Amino acid sequence: RLLTCMYCRRSAPHGTPMLLLVMPMMLQLVTQTQTFHPPAVKRFEATRRLLDAHAGLLFVDGNNVRAATGFRYTASEMNACLDAWAERSRLAERTILYWDHGPQEASFQLASGSAVLFSGNDQTADDVIVKSCGFLVGAADLCVVTSDQALRSRCRTQRIEAPPSAATTSLEMLHGIYLSWLLESDEQLVWRGSAELIDRYSSPHRCRTETTSQRAQQAQELFEELARLAAPVAAPLPSGSPTSLSAQLGSWYQGGCDGLGVSRASRRGNPVYSYQHTLAS
Repeated sequence: RLLTCMYCRRSAPHGTPMLLLVMPMMLQLVTQTQTFHPPAVKRFEATRRLLDAHAGLLFVDGNNVRAATGFRYTASEMNACLDAWAERSRLAERTILYWDHGPQEASFQLASGSAVLFSGNDQTADDVIVKSCGFLVGAADLCVVTSDQALRSRCRTQRIEAPPSAATTSLEMLHGIYLSWLLESDEQLVWRGSAELIDRYSSPHRCRTETTSQRAQQAQELFEELARLAAPVAAPLPSGSPTSLSAQLGSWYQGGCDGLGVSRASRRGNPVYSYQHTLAS
């Protein structure tokens, strides 16, 4: 019953977050139980194994992961949490965080090595993620973190459009709620005290959904914060600068997605892209 409630994201008695109550039991089951594996424990184990084994880039749909936590994190808080988690997990230089809105299309490089991309107001983060798949499919293994079925389908369609050389790379999908479990458990057990999380979960959900204007305002605040604290990505990259794939992606996006063209429309009318240039190794 506890695992079922956690899966449904319901509040626990007395305001204690269900995840914090269940996590010790989950970890004990993972380490001690050989025959009994509840579905939530299996998903938790599988998520950890997938990310531990993943050697490519991690594309994170920021607002989708926020939704999985009941919008208890603002965009700024979630960006900071995901960045800290990625750094602790040694994934920072391979993690790209995508956000809807922002005053313009822009890319920032965080001190940890994570990249942050804003869609601006003429497209969505989903569109930017699909364009990123078009840019990088065939150059690296990709894992897209989202529970948005339309976005997952668009990324798979983009993968089909890849050249034959892309057959040596993979495209994985991970539900946003599974990453949120991992994020919050690592917060409690590794880098953030449980008291702060209990305080955060002591009140009901702020909202079940958000309006477009609310998301736009939070993106604006996050954009202004990163403009003060992070480094905007140059386009093109200066000579002698790091040539990691995440840095190349950020510079390419900042420069207007040069070389990316629409090859056809999907059955749902979404653009499917082709990329004409060769990435640096």
